Amino acid sequence: METEPGTSRLAAYLARHTPGVEDEAFWLDGALRLRITCYLTEEEPPSEYVVSARSVVWRGAEVLTVRNPDEWHVLPGGRREGNETPEQTVRRELLEETGVQIERPIRLGFMHLHHLTPEPRDYEFLYPDFLWAVYLSEARLIERNHARRGGEYEEEAVFRSVGDASDLGLSSGSRFFLTASDGIRKGQTPVVVVPYDPIWPAMFERERVTIMSALASIDVAIEHNGSTAVPGLAAKPKIDILVGLRTWDDLNPAVDALLAIGYEHERQLIKPRTFSVKRGRPTTHRVRFVERGSVLWSENLAFRDALRANPDLAARYGHLKQDLAQRYAHDLSHEGYMNGKAPFIQAVLAALPGTSDTRTEA
Repeated sequence: METEPGTSRLAAYLARHTPGVEDEAFWLDGALRLRITCYLTEEEPPSEYVVSARSVVWRGAEVLTVRNPDEWHVLPGGRREGNETPEQTVRRELLEETGVQIERPIRLGFMHLHHLTPEPRDYEFLYPDFLWAVYLSEARLIERNHARRGGEYEEEAVFRSVGDASDLGLSSGSRFFLTASDGIRKGQTPVVVVPYDPIWPAMFERERVTIMSALASIDVAIEHNGSTAVPGLAAKPKIDILVGLRTWDDLNPAVDALLAIGYEHERQLIKPRTFSVKRGRPTTHRVRFVERGSVLWSENLAFRDALRANPDLAARYGHLKQDLAQRYAHDLSHEGYMNGKAPFIQAVLAALPGTSDTRTEA
């Protein structure tokens, strides 16, 4: 079945993402040679090209390893049937193949498979390109006496530590998604920068009202911060909210109030007098607490206002962020991305009266 990636949604989708690792595979006893490229992204792939769905499955600190006739791997799943969504496919396939029921699957990325050999006669699959959707999920229930059904491809399924799984001689794709999913579960995520979305101000306003209600007994100021607060600016698709406390003594009750309405703790920046919490999976909102009137408060808002006032400056910053996101797409620590922005931020702040630091999180 012929596909035309050069004129399709697939070409545009691939162009928006940075490849991670690449490998080759041979199918049908070597008659078909394919290039397999792995990507990390939260963006949903074009459904018409997704023929299979797979997941890295965790149970506490252990990951599900699966053996087929060729190898051990950490990406169980299988082909879509009928009008299934990829998520429905991965749930069904995991239960059928391994006896594992999963919960909370989130998009981890995808695999792009490209045929390198001519299309066989009467070939029933997409050609020359198709995708496998890849998820990260948690095991909810394991059928202890799972009986394999005839025709199932997977032969054995075992939960192992990351170290033991890594010793199985995993393919580069399995290692790539294992490492990424382990990092994401520890609070790390890929760098993703998307075009400006006009819905972001409304998302902030709704959340501002919610936060103000939760913190009604505490003296706070709430500001839309970061790149989503600048019209037209490309940004990571997370609403950054700056909450200014009158005194740092209010931090603990403020954090407790947001945890009570669904926020979660996250990995903290190594900075004095700042603390953040997040909401959503994947994260949709991040709230950062600082003291009102502090350097962090004034410089974050000064940098935001400078970008709002100068569209050319904002455009240059947007191009820089997109370039860095491409360069460091798989740096889950975001260290390269953050360090790459620092000189630009420092230069903007240095040109403003009364500011000179690089500690903004835009």
